[in-house]
Formats: sequence, structure tokens, C-alpha cells
Amino acid sequence: MPLLDVQDLQTHFRIRQGIVRAVDGVSFSLEEGESLGLVGESGCGKTTAALSLLRLLPTNGRIAAGRILYQGQDVLQLSPEELLRFRWKEISIIFQGAMNALNPVRRVGSQIVEAIRLHASISQPEARRRATALLEKVELEGRRIDDYPHEFSGGQRQRVMIAMALACQPRIVIGDEPTTALDVMVQAQIFELVERLRRELGMAMILITHDLSVLGDTCDRAAIMYAGQIVEIGPIARIFFHPCHPYTRMLLRSFPRLAGTREMVGSIPGTPPNMIEVPTGCRFHPRCPDALALCQEQEPTWREQGLRHTVACHLARTETSDA
Repeated sequence: MPLLDVQDLQTHFRIRQGIVRAVDGVSFSLEEGESLGLVGESGCGKTTAALSLLRLLPTNGRIAAGRILYQGQDVLQLSPEELLRFRWKEISIIFQGAMNALNPVRRVGSQIVEAIRLHASISQPEARRRATALLEKVELEGRRIDDYPHEFSGGQRQRVMIAMALACQPRIVIGDEPTTALDVMVQAQIFELVERLRRELGMAMILITHDLSVLGDTCDRAAIMYAGQIVEIGPIARIFFHPCHPYTRMLLRSFPRLAGTREMVGSIPGTPPNMIEVPTGCRFHPRCPDALALCQEQEPTWREQGLRHTVACHLARTETSDA
């Protein structure tokens, strides 16, 4: 049994113009200690899928269908009291944009202590000692426990967010684009820190990003999302070297390579679809250079491409036989 098993997840938002099907039939599993990258353009449903796992949706959002099985228990059936114990203790999240996620008028230590004491019956001094140790684990000085968020740099605030996510020793950590707005060197340090802590603590991780290039050293598998659906999922090496979906290939070409000839990177023409009225058939067909008439009419089914590698594309069988 996988640690986490998401089955046909559908998350909708009600807005003035209609119903936005932000996540529309997403399924994936996560094993103990495994790291999964959730990749795609902005607006494809990555963050909504992650927030659905914790049932942290805004008031106009709802999980319309599906199951979220954590160790066999459906998270969607948890009572509010059970859900309160579940969050941070079993699955925690490193939010995008630490300055917005942290309370600016409270010291960082008190925010970490609050999370610890909410889930563990320990004294204030003991929780404070644990919070200090967590700051040191993410390579910050323990004496800074009484500093305010604005007294930290962007990279340091993100380390505080990582410390908070680890406060209750969760089995799964979600990283929602944890290095947004940080410079390249700091991004590398944060990813290295997250991966080291994941291995040390034996946690599973879901890393949300729009950049496939960051996954090589941090994830075991990648799930490619487009227009609210996963279109390809497989081991990192397979996704990098044997991508089967046209969208995956175009994503890979849209980032520069360090090796080889210097050339302008490619771009994906067009824009993602309106999620109130999605295209018929394959949702990527209006932007796909290889689209067939069938792609416009019929939604593709999943096709096996190798060990734990599947793709939803009408062209996949032909491409595999040519490889």
C-alpha cells in the first residue's frame, strides 16, 4: 500500500463566470520516502492539487470528487478535529513566498512553537528548545529565534518556513515552489537543504515547480500537469531522456542547457485553455504541433511506456515504436 494514493481528484472553484475545474481527474501515488515532482506551467492546477491534499482551499473552492488515501484512510472523510491533527503532523507544506506565509508581527520562534504545541503535549520551554534545534537544523543560528520575519533575508525566511514544516516530524512534506523570487545561488542552497533533510529524516516529498531542470537532483519521479490533468508520469530519467508527451518535450526545450551548443531556448506557442470551457479531446491539441484530428475529438487514455512510466497521448504508441 502506498503512503499516499490520490484517485481521480477533482477540485472546482465557483466564480462569477462559472465553475473553474482547476483539478480535473488527477491520480498519483507516493511511496514511503519517495520524492515526486509536480510540474507544469502557471495555472495548470499544481498548487490547487497540493492544497486539496490538506483541504486548505479558499471558501469558493470544493473537492467535487475523488479520494485522497493516506495510509489507506480517506482524508476527505476526516472530521474538523481529525483534520487539525492530520495537518503538519502527517503532511505539512512549505508555502510559496515566505514573507506572505509568516506572520510579520510575531517572532519566528513563537510561530514554530505554536505549531509544535498544537500537535504535541509538551511544555513551552521544551517546545522552544525544539524550535531552536529546528532553526539550527536548517542552518540558521538558534539565537535568532526571537527575530521577526523582516529581520531575515529572503533565503533565510524560506529556511524558517522549512523549519516550521518539519516542526511536527511529518511523513510527507509539500514544497510549493519553495524558491520563488530567490536568486539562483540561494535557490540551489535551498534545494540542497531540502533534499538533505528529506533523506536524513526519511520523509516523502511532493515538490511543485514549473522548472523541470530543478528536479534531477531532488526527485525520484515527475508528474507533468497540463490544464488540470496529469498528462505524463514516470521516473526522472525516463522523463528527461525519453519524454513521450509533446507538452513534456516542449517544456524540456524551454529551459537552457549547460552542455552543448549555445542557442535560444524554445517556447510553447499559445496559452493554456480557459478552465471554465476546456477544449474537447486532448486539452493540449490547440498548441500541439503534432496534433491529429483524433486529438481534437477523443480524450487520450493512459498508455504504458516502461516501468512506472505512463502517458496520456494518442501519439505515444507510434513514438515508442520509432524509438
